[in-house]
Amino acid sequence: MSDSGFPFNSPHADVILKSSDGVNFRVRKAILAETSSVFDGMFSLPTEQSAEADGAGTPALQVVDMTEDSATLEGFLRLCYPADVCTREPTFEEVSMWLVASRKYQMDRMERHVVHTLREFIATSPLRVYCLAVRYQLGEDLVRAAARGFLDQPIQVAYGHVPELDGMDTAAYARLLDYHNRCSAAVQQILSDPATAFQGGVWSKRCWLLCHSERNDFRFRSSSTHVFCTLGTLSDGALHATRASLWFCQFMDRCRALAKEQPSGKEVSSESTIARALLDAGKCDYCRDQAWDDMHAFAQILARTIDLAIKMVQCSYLTYLHDSPD
Repeated sequence: MSDSGFPFNSPHADVILKSSDGVNFRVRKAILAETSSVFDGMFSLPTEQSAEADGAGTPALQVVDMTEDSATLEGFLRLCYPADVCTREPTFEEVSMWLVASRKYQMDRMERHVVHTLREFIATSPLRVYCLAVRYQLGEDLVRAAARGFLDQPIQVAYGHVPELDGMDTAAYARLLDYHNRCSAAVQQILSDPATAFQGGVWSKRCWLLCHSERNDFRFRSSSTHVFCTLGTLSDGALHATRASLWFCQFMDRCRALAKEQPSGKEVSSESTIARALLDAGKCDYCRDQAWDDMHAFAQILARTIDLAIKMVQCSYLTYLHDSPD
């Protein structure tokens, strides 16, 4: 058995919380009672204190045996103590245990902190956050945010095992996969016919469309050594297929392939995706000077358009995603 360090070793403590792995946390009843209605009720009842005193002859304190281990206990006690600051970032597993403890001891303040902290894990662990948000009914906003973050990762993540899936409602999990499919279909529709999705100057004045018609520019008339783009078909499924530079057609093909796995504007507008297109565009004497600006401007518009389409799917489909199907 051992004692915890500061601030849970105070001589002014009036109760000891003993973790499941034998660590004593000396704390103040008043602080715990303010943060937990369970502790408030517990400390208001008459109790028998331990018969043992410490080596200094200090009167013995009430000892409460806890089912939580010392790591979990220390984590949520630090949230109870307003003057204490934890400089280490918690792991997802620790936050999950805090959530269980906050429900068990009815600690509303801690649960709000847990929900806020879980949002920070959406970028790296959206499926795990989604599972917890649904299982513990942490609110529609968190469910929506986690489901949206799920689109930013390859779909293979959904078929790998994470511990939170063990307690997941299968219907809610199926709805998440269906949401992914619906978003993928919406993004595919945009990418299959960009000439229709993007009109006006946003689309028509880009180098991948002008290259074949501007080759008579005075810069290229006097030499036969210039290299220009090969043309490709941009939208096979469209009513009126658009001809464009082959390098851009290949860029859109890659975007469609990405969208099947990650229906999100994040990956299609990433520097790595754009860089590959620019490498091919640099082989054309006409596109080389314009492709950088045109691609970066278009990629931003493309990402915003995709995210808007996803938002429309989410608004119509996710309102009750965390509810039971009954």
